[in-house]
Amino acid sequence: MEVQLLAFDSFGARAMCVAVETRSLRLVIDPGVSLGPWRSGYRPHPLEAAAARQMWQRIVQAVREADVVVVTHYHYDHHAPWFPELYDGKELWLKDFEQNINPSQLRRARFWMHVLEDAGVEVRVRKADGKRFRRRGTSVSFSPPQPHGYSDRLGFVIQVVVEEGGERVLFTSDIQGPVVAEHTRFIVRRRPDLIIADGPPTYLVGSRWPQQALTVVETQLLDLLKNLPDSSVVLDHHLVRDEAFRNRLARVYDFGEGRIYTAAEFVGQENQLLEARRPRLFQEHPAEPIYGIREAIFGREAFKRIQKLRRRFGSGREEGD
Repeated sequence: MEVQLLAFDSFGARAMCVAVETRSLRLVIDPGVSLGPWRSGYRPHPLEAAAARQMWQRIVQAVREADVVVVTHYHYDHHAPWFPELYDGKELWLKDFEQNINPSQLRRARFWMHVLEDAGVEVRVRKADGKRFRRRGTSVSFSPPQPHGYSDRLGFVIQVVVEEGGERVLFTSDIQGPVVAEHTRFIVRRRPDLIIADGPPTYLVGSRWPQQALTVVETQLLDLLKNLPDSSVVLDHHLVRDEAFRNRLARVYDFGEGRIYTAAEFVGQENQLLEARRPRLFQEHPAEPIYGIREAIFGREAFKRIQKLRRRFGSGREEGD
């Protein structure tokens, strides 16, 4: 089994996308990338947009080569619904868009289905919640819908496990932790060799995320590491929007020393925590801020197309995740 970490926050923009190739299946999980519209009073820096464009190019190439595209929930840093031709001929294994879904994700999922239908592309859509799919020696299983974080205010996500020949890779999606017991139970029971997790949004503690939830995450991560002593962990996405992420989870990193990486570290690169460093970016590299996130990532012509699709079908909030 080969795992490629295509796009993550530690590469410079909001994303959590992987490609997994086995002897019988090529799949891409959560092919999206975005930028935080505001951080510390600043709009995105052009360096963030440049990083996002590079990630998007890698994602596009991987999706073109894939048999299956998995989308664990409908935030824009996890899916890009505006390019139907990208999914032509693919199987789409998706978070159920009719059950256990909040209103904003429901709008976005319906928008994507309208776009695919209108474009006339050939796709096979399968709802994946709690399911297992097999392809000649490869098994891909999904958790039941689980909260996006410590509550279901942001909706639900599905975790993903890819298994071939006894080797297992688990993708947590946006559990923001693990922060509830069902997150951790699912991971421990699957006993993965590699866990690709998003971690808690420590940069929001004290404003939109309670300190108590962070304490719970610390306990859950320690339990996970104790119960899975042979597992490696990529901990990224929400967590690395905070430059002090290691200090925030010091006990976890001390206990799991040598086993926990950011995505960038896992592939032998330096962390590019651009959003976390946004105020300093503007001090060190003065530039005009980014106001049109989609245009900055996908280009002017693609942005015009996105605007037309949104006017026609509607898709919820334009900026952010």
